[in-house]
Amino acid sequence: MTEIRRITLEGSRPIGRTLVQMLEEEGVTVQLPGRHTTEYRDARDVAEGVITTVIAAGTLDAIKAGVRKVRWRFPRATIKIEAEDD
Repeated sequence: MTEIRRITLEGSRPIGRTLVQMLEEEGVTVQLPGRHTTEYRDARDVAEGVITTVIAAGTLDAIKAGVRKVRWRFPRATIKIEAEDD
């Protein structure tokens, strides 16, 4: 079942790019607010220490798996999935 979740990230440009990449590797469609998904799928404009929201559409397991990979790789980053139970 396809879910749509907001993911909030506080971090740097490389973490933002990695988040988008890891979600897409899990088959999740990623959109940054204010951008068209087909034209822009990179988080290069995420500045250091800025809070950014990413919209993710896919199965909840796939969304969590992508976020889990980024959390493991960048343990100091603050990444929250909307309505996450942990």
